[in-house]
Amino acid sequence: MADRQGQPELLELLAYRTGCDCISDLHTAEGYIRLRGVSEELAPERWPLEEWSDAYHYITGKAAAFSAPEQAQKALEAFLQGE
Repeated sequence: MADRQGQPELLELLAYRTGCDCISDLHTAEGYIRLRGVSEELAPERWPLEEWSDAYHYITGKAAAFSAPEQAQKALEAFLQGE
């Protein structure tokens, strides 16, 4: 699905960019490996904070509060790097 501006939703784009067939593949061990570095290549301001927060929660299974898309992006990458 695309959002109101014709831009893909963040989770859909991450699945596409990693070659995952399904969004659900993103929260698997193989999905984590494929995701490393992918979100860093994206401009965080292109997606609202809510989408970044949802992506973080969906992929990690952890709820967290973020104040900016950049913060959520960094937290996602840190999780994927095992930090």
